[in-house]
Amino acid sequence: MAIAPQRNPPITPWYYIPRAAFIASIVQGQTTTVNTVHDQNYVVGQIVKVLLNANNGCRGLNNREFLVISVPSATQVILDVNSLLETPFALTASNTEPQIVPVGDYNSGAINSQGRVNNGTYIQGSFINISPLGNTVWH
Repeated sequence: MAIAPQRNPPITPWYYIPRAAFIASIVQGQTTTVNTVHDQNYVVGQIVKVLLNANNGCRGLNNREFLVISVPSATQVILDVNSLLETPFALTASNTEPQIVPVGDYNSGAINSQGRVNNGTYIQGSFINISPLGNTVWH
């Protein structure tokens, strides 16, 4: 017997929030502000990884994880990292665009009286499946 495709859909990144986003600019300071091209759905407490190519500058931020401490707008996050001593960020033509990628959060897991029983109550920062193929929440 064949399995219906809606019961075992392929993992597609655009069906999950928060999602990866391309970086438009980085404002350096005592904390670091990352402006993205599109909405990224991050929340305070999210852990993100910054991925930069060799020509973008800010190389000390590349491939490192940081805590989101503020979300001023849907396309802007403030990270808990001092970037004052980094070289300035520059958006350059490249085969790999700079990205910010969610990797987890400090607020992981269900918060309900049934422990790990899935009753749909999750704290912000959890990865949520927004697939049109179903309403399942995956974490």
